[in-house]
Amino acid sequence: MRRPPSPLRFLAAVLLLSVPILLLACAETSADRASWIQIGKTTKSEVVAQYGEPDMVLHERDGETVTYRPARQPSPSIQVPTAQAGPFGTMRTETTTIEPGFGKNDQASRRPQQEIRIRYDAHGIVQDVKQ
Repeated sequence: MRRPPSPLRFLAAVLLLSVPILLLACAETSADRASWIQIGKTTKSEVVAQYGEPDMVLHERDGETVTYRPARQPSPSIQVPTAQAGPFGTMRTETTTIEPGFGKNDQASRRPQQEIRIRYDAHGIVQDVKQ
């Protein structure tokens, strides 16, 4: 007579099978990020609207080549305790969150995950994409 499988073995089997599936489902490759760019159709203004200003621009006779690098990880916010005078000689303390820099850069989340080079012709139309 065969024993029923133990709950621990069943749980281990489910975890082993589900982890790779979840990782593949959530994975986003740089090819997916740049797949929207159509050579000969996409314009420079469309790329700038999607990725922001490029990190490097190389001007050439027949156009230009731009480079986008992955976004740097944002600096963590800083918690600063402050003390304020309260009524009747009491003190009140608060914690204020300070974001480093001059504000959040929402453009960073749309940057490609790997370096990408885009070559435009003299009219600003994409001629080549290299990752």
